[in-house]
Amino acid sequence: MYIDVVVEALVKGCHVMGKYFGCLLYADDLILLSASVLQLQKMLDICHDVGSFLDIKFNAKKSLLMQGWQTFL
Repeated sequence: MYIDVVVEALVKGCHVMGKYFGCLLYADDLILLSASVLQLQKMLDICHDVGSFLDIKFNAKKSLLMQGWQTFL
């Protein structure tokens, strides 16, 4: 329920296979999708700010960054 506020605040994102995504959610996992590192940092800042307001803690030790997409034709 709390995570909906975070998702609604994430207005940035990127196109994947013709569809626009800002983030993907599954259970307690959140995946941020971004076309640039600068945009990703802004999304992380939003998560931090909204999370701090709602007292949600994101675990940096369980976080990682993946770069690049493989194109399948």
